[in-house]
Amino acid sequence: MEAIHQEMRQAIELRHLHGANSPSSLEWWYFTGFMWRNNNNASCDTTTDIANLASKKTPHYSVQSTFFLADEMTPKGLLAHAAEADLEKKQHRSSERVAGFAQNSMSSPIAFAAPGLLNLTLGNWRLSQLGSSKERVHWDLRFDVRGTEYLLQLKIPKSDFWFHGKNGFLQKTSGAGNFYYSAPFVVASGQRIYRDPSGINKLESICGQLWFDHEIHVKKVMDVGWRWFGLNFSNGKSLMIYQISEKGKFTQAKGEIWDQSTKTSTLLDQINLSASNEVCLSSQRCYPQTFQAEFLDPSSKVKNVVKTDAWFAEQEMGSASGAIGRPYWEGAVRAVWDTAPNISKKNRQPTEGIGFIEMVPQEPSK
Repeated sequence: MEAIHQEMRQAIELRHLHGANSPSSLEWWYFTGFMWRNNNNASCDTTTDIANLASKKTPHYSVQSTFFLADEMTPKGLLAHAAEADLEKKQHRSSERVAGFAQNSMSSPIAFAAPGLLNLTLGNWRLSQLGSSKERVHWDLRFDVRGTEYLLQLKIPKSDFWFHGKNGFLQKTSGAGNFYYSAPFVVASGQRIYRDPSGINKLESICGQLWFDHEIHVKKVMDVGWRWFGLNFSNGKSLMIYQISEKGKFTQAKGEIWDQSTKTSTLLDQINLSASNEVCLSSQRCYPQTFQAEFLDPSSKVKNVVKTDAWFAEQEMGSASGAIGRPYWEGAVRAVWDTAPNISKKNRQPTEGIGFIEMVPQEPSK
């Protein structure tokens, strides 16, 4: 196992051809983030540029795109799904495609990853590596949300990859664990192609910031539910929190803090996570819209409080009849990080942030 850990520390992409001989059971390449219309051609090349943009203007869109490889399912295959939320209009849309490796059709998937190579393709959905250097990788991400296409170029410094847990392996429960690394401050720029009310294709330049996750599961995890938080803050720190639901009960919430300036992470293993403001959607399923996470700063032992509020409630993904197999909520949230809640308000400045929360219910026992 330690040899695999070391390989994960050295690799940006998993080093094998996916398919029948893959050592993994489930695998995700996963992006969430926020986009701004870039009509004034402002500089949008670095995380500092994005931070300056975010300080002046609310994001226009939140986006999500996932490539999901299933090795243990029959047929073995690739699922691509994506979502877009118009944050001004509070409108949410999602779509998905799925194909098995055994299919001989135009929708058959390609899934290949090796040192310096990456190609995940399903129809017009694609994640591929355009090139790399000693310092950074360049990826091309394309996805479709019900006819609206995103064509994005991503730049990721290799120093920005955040390996979770112990050498990239995170033991989430006694029976479930996975290789897991992230890049929470990915600079993205490109085009959004959409149809106006008259049916004419329009193109707008966009830029923004994505949170990238790569998870490789070597132990089964689909029989549990979970909550996942990926939050970026204006002080250059990120917060990842997860909480597992087993047998109808939530386990202790855990997580990590990433400092973008030092490229280091800090483990948080005692997080008091509470939920409120539950909203029932038109689907008749109900989800909390507000969370509060309390934890001690590992160095100062001072209590920190992070509060999140959903941008709007209707951000549900999937359907009971869809390829995903179970509906869940995944949406954009605002966040506030208070590092000194016991000090008077006039003497403290909570840090603002934005991010995503995923709430996946536990599957009923069969």
